[in-house]
Amino acid sequence: MGPPQAVRKTWSYALRTVQGFIESLLTTIQFRAVEAGAAVPAMVRAAAAMAKNHRRHGPANIADHDELIPGSWRPLIYRNLDLPERHIDKAAFVLCALMHWHQGLRRRDVFAEGSDRWSDPRARLLGGDAWDQGRPRVLTSLALEPAGHLAEMASALESAYARVLDGLGADTALTNSWIVRVNSSGCSRFQM
Repeated sequence: MGPPQAVRKTWSYALRTVQGFIESLLTTIQFRAVEAGAAVPAMVRAAAAMAKNHRRHGPANIADHDELIPGSWRPLIYRNLDLPERHIDKAAFVLCALMHWHQGLRRRDVFAEGSDRWSDPRARLLGGDAWDQGRPRVLTSLALEPAGHLAEMASALESAYARVLDGLGADTALTNSWIVRVNSSGCSRFQM
């Protein structure tokens, strides 16, 4: 059925608000993404291009970004009863893209180069020779004994497997066919 007319009117005002700055923001700040957020910048660029023009768009215009549109947004984008058939709700698509952009920034899947708050935290990690030199100090400062820490994690994993098997209950076909073991080196072995 879609949201009430008042909600769509609010979206229309929101679209007018972001129309003025979304493209400027994308050209002023270099946004990058890791593999998990790689599709988001392209979706936001497409949304920015849509936001600035006044023509209607069909599903073919956003087909490249279809996998990013969650189920709850699909009826809002694809089924606006106030638009002619085979047209998408541009405001809903732009807001959906901005939602992905915001989530990506918060999860650090999308980041702004040169920013302190929204930068890629992985870029500040030590690597190569710097990590090899600093590793003993880092491990000492964390007060982690690697073998003990791995044994603790293996025990937690084994407990989780046991809870899953307990949750299978009386389904003997499943419980009898699966054997889960964690050996002393922390490696999991599954058998059917």
